[in-house]
Amino acid sequence: MDAALRSHIRHAARAAHRQVELRRLMVHEQLAIDLLCAPPAEQRRRIADARRVVDLWEAGQLCSQDYVERWRAWLRLPLRDLVLRMCSDSLGWGPAMRQNSPFAQLSGSKPDRKPR
Repeated sequence: MDAALRSHIRHAARAAHRQVELRRLMVHEQLAIDLLCAPPAEQRRRIADARRVVDLWEAGQLCSQDYVERWRAWLRLPLRDLVLRMCSDSLGWGPAMRQNSPFAQLSGSKPDRKPR
């Protein structure tokens, strides 16, 4: 394989990864809007549901303890702070947290897959 082809393949892979990251961000932005616009009782229910998902992750050892602990900390934040973290770089953790998110799981969205 020549250098030009390798370079093209690497460029295409990076572009595909950026698209996946963008889809994840867009899903979480919509989740944040929905959460902020929901009545307080619905907000509390959604946060409680997300906490239960994190509990299931831990019980089943389905993800790193780092994510479990960080999501628990985020889910204890005031709602405004939570959605800001979900939709930002959050000190480098934002993309990873959106990849492994209890909210995306609850919404039934598949942010890693292209819409059909």
